[in-house]
Amino acid sequence: MKRFIERLGYLAVLSEEGAVFYDPKTTAAQACLAEVLNAQLFVLIIGGRYGSLVPDSNQSVTNAEYQQAVRQKIPVFALIDEGTLHDYVALQG
Repeated sequence: MKRFIERLGYLAVLSEEGAVFYDPKTTAAQACLAEVLNAQLFVLIIGGRYGSLVPDSNQSVTNAEYQQAVRQKIPVFALIDEGTLHDYVALQG
């Protein structure tokens, strides 16, 4: 995914690679949410795990980032793991 994004001419900012600026006075979740404001596009990858929670919230960091991107009218490209999609469709059935 990183190479694909970079081939499109964008800089891929990945927290797992330490590319998100982290102010020690804030939480990692706050740093991720702040970084969304610098994005030109947002790639949402939905898999089988819920992920870390935003402190004092029942919302995942990923969901909060997504909602931040939508509020800022940043284009969102969503990729859904096939197994996760099948589980969702089965639960809706």
